[in-house]
Amino acid sequence: MALFINASAFNHSCVANTYWNLVGDVLVVRARTPIKKGKEVYISRSYLLAASRDPEMHDLTLEPHFPKSGCPCAFCASLRRDGPDVIQERIRLDEELGYVETEFSKRVLEHHDLQTLNRLGKQHSTLLKQLQATWRDDNTQPRPVLAHHYAFATRILLTVDPGRGIVDKGNMSELVYRLLQATGAEFYLTPDRLYFTTAPLCASYWLGVGLTAIAVYYADQGTKEGDRQAVGFLTLVADLSRLEHGDDTERWWRRDGARLVRYERFKEHVFKGLSSAVRA
Repeated sequence: MALFINASAFNHSCVANTYWNLVGDVLVVRARTPIKKGKEVYISRSYLLAASRDPEMHDLTLEPHFPKSGCPCAFCASLRRDGPDVIQERIRLDEELGYVETEFSKRVLEHHDLQTLNRLGKQHSTLLKQLQATWRDDNTQPRPVLAHHYAFATRILLTVDPGRGIVDKGNMSELVYRLLQATGAEFYLTPDRLYFTTAPLCASYWLGVGLTAIAVYYADQGTKEGDRQAVGFLTLVADLSRLEHGDDTERWWRRDGARLVRYERFKEHVFKGLSSAVRA
């Protein structure tokens, strides 16, 4: 982490290697990926979700910095390659998914029958696959439009029996990986759990929601393997909070405690897991 009183000379990148926020006149900059000595520190002056939904407005926002040909970063270049027709189809599917998610949440509150929730869940899954298909397989840039919808799919896991075909155990891992990749996070896998090598670039709140939902799903299985998986995912959420906010584990637990009050038994194991992540 670094503090800058005069930070006007920072160059912009939509896929910046830092997080930043202002505290009075002081710019607080936190690395989201290891930055080697001599490498430039970038900050982002735009929001990737807004850029994905309205590339023209995004270009206008950045015009003072890139007056001739637009932002040269890989994310903006991928938007220009996609073209307006693909962007419009993406926006349409994003809106349809939002409608289904609103309906699903409403029906849950109204305690509707499982058949109705099952139908909405399958509709969500179909639309999500269509939205996902609007990106080429070789496009490795963050997909902020997708991140919220992947996170909502984890909520469906908690609401509807996975055995009824919404999201079964077979594609649970794929859902986790797609959620992580959509946010721009990079990670590696050990036999015990996932570790961040690069913190997410966008939608970190929804990433935390989705990972917590999956942890709860495993915790509620009431098995040793389920508990092991739950600890792994909760440790990843705690690690995310540490990277983004500089939290210690107690502060993270207090912030998320309302969602985790039933899972106090995991707290000590999560703290140990996060300690090993910091040492790594």
